[in-house]
Amino acid sequence: MPDTVVKLLARRNPQMAMLRAELGRTRLVDSGKARTQLGWQPRPTEQTITDTAATLIAAARKDRAA
Repeated sequence: MPDTVVKLLARRNPQMAMLRAELGRTRLVDSGKARTQLGWQPRPTEQTITDTAATLIAAARKDRAA
């Protein structure tokens, strides 16, 4: 979302107002420590997207059945 939109929304929305301090900041993070110390490996993107879609479809079916 563009910074300008966040600033406009922040005038009326307290949750958006909390984001104002983060505008323009760059955060550099990586998972190197989790990989080396914990042996963590991220899931493949394709698997994550497929699993997310399956979960959303199942939830929609459950909502329709209820």
